[in-house]
Amino acid sequence: MYNQKKMISPEYETIGLMGSNLMISDLSKIASWNEQLNRLGMDTISTGNVIGFAMELTEKGLIESNLAFGRPEGIDDIIEDIAFRHGLGNDLAEGVKKFSAKVGGKEYAIQVKGLEMAAYDPRGCTGQGLGYATANSGATHLSGSTHAIEAGSYLSPQGTKGKAHFVKFMQDLTEAVNSAIFCIWTEFPFLEENFIYKYTPLFIMRLLMRNLPAVSVATTDLSDYAAVLSGIMGYNISQKDFYRIGERIFNLERLMNNREGIGRADDTLPNRILKEIREDGWPPIELEKMLLKYYKLRGWDQSGKPTPSVLEKLDILAEPELSIS
Repeated sequence: MYNQKKMISPEYETIGLMGSNLMISDLSKIASWNEQLNRLGMDTISTGNVIGFAMELTEKGLIESNLAFGRPEGIDDIIEDIAFRHGLGNDLAEGVKKFSAKVGGKEYAIQVKGLEMAAYDPRGCTGQGLGYATANSGATHLSGSTHAIEAGSYLSPQGTKGKAHFVKFMQDLTEAVNSAIFCIWTEFPFLEENFIYKYTPLFIMRLLMRNLPAVSVATTDLSDYAAVLSGIMGYNISQKDFYRIGERIFNLERLMNNREGIGRADDTLPNRILKEIREDGWPPIELEKMLLKYYKLRGWDQSGKPTPSVLEKLDILAEPELSIS
């Protein structure tokens, strides 16, 4: 109950970041915070991250607060303080990247390009780590998510085989799906319901996706998306055209990032993810190996910029030089 009213049950990300991340298992408390955050128009992922960051900074003696792992006390208040920018909440409202630059503790700030990381630990699905590192908006699970493919045993959760191909494919597909205003959560059901995925034995699909990822990606059936968009637009859009829409959008977004100074150095993950071994023994991510393959597949140079040949292929014009006569 929230203010004596029934609450909506929180979903995975909220439970992960406002629950496990804070070492709190009281589902009624998590549901109450979810309702509070929804009413304030706040993201549960970033909020859970910044509160956890504040707890760790308090634990390390870098700031003073009444926040502590495993204690729900004070969380209701800090949510309100973040929303209305009161006291410590004013700093936390800026996110973990900016706050760590002010008070220290950058090694505890779990973010990419300023966006707090979603609740999928990339050490448990390394392709997701590459997706976080290269997503144009930062550590989002809504751009090129591969965790379902990895957790579903098509790709091995660990290692690097096939990861660069499928991260690129899912990123471009997601951009196309979003641009057509389809639900992105149709992607995995559509992929797994097509003829090849549905009727090919799992062990063959594993071999194909891990060892011949280019073939696997090329034979993925996107005809349902293309058919629906064709009906909406009133002219024929092929599967190739549909995918190309997403590839163009992703590269255009990348060019915008490049213009703002974002490049190779920003396509990375927090040191905690890159260097720390999880308690269950899963090793850090071989990000650099995947990143080199990913850049090659994208046709980007080693600074992380789309090359002229890619821009020409995608009919993206380079920004014209202005001359004053």
